[in-house]
Amino acid sequence: MAPGARAPSIVTRSPSREPKEIVFMLGGQPDDEERFARSERASLDRRRYLALRGVTDEFLGTLRYLNQVTIAMRAGMLDLEGAAQEIDATEQQLHDLVRRMREVAGLDAVEA
Repeated sequence: MAPGARAPSIVTRSPSREPKEIVFMLGGQPDDEERFARSERASLDRRRYLALRGVTDEFLGTLRYLNQVTIAMRAGMLDLEGAAQEIDATEQQLHDLVRRMREVAGLDAVEA
């Protein structure tokens, strides 16, 4: 670039142009081959850490259960003592799941 010349700016939003038009101006849309390659890379990455994904799914399910127990307790559907015991047990399960996450984080499906 010549001295004193300004670098071209990338337009992120223009009120006078549609998003598709801006994408085309910046290099066009990817062809089918490029879309397929991007899709493959994305799905491979999603399937890469299956052990962590499994523990995370279990954590989220346990968290949802904790929320339901708390809602039922506040609505008077569960007695306070029984709900407190269930909440304590569920909290312990969540702590155990976080420990498992630390063990499997960063491991590929092959390693886990």
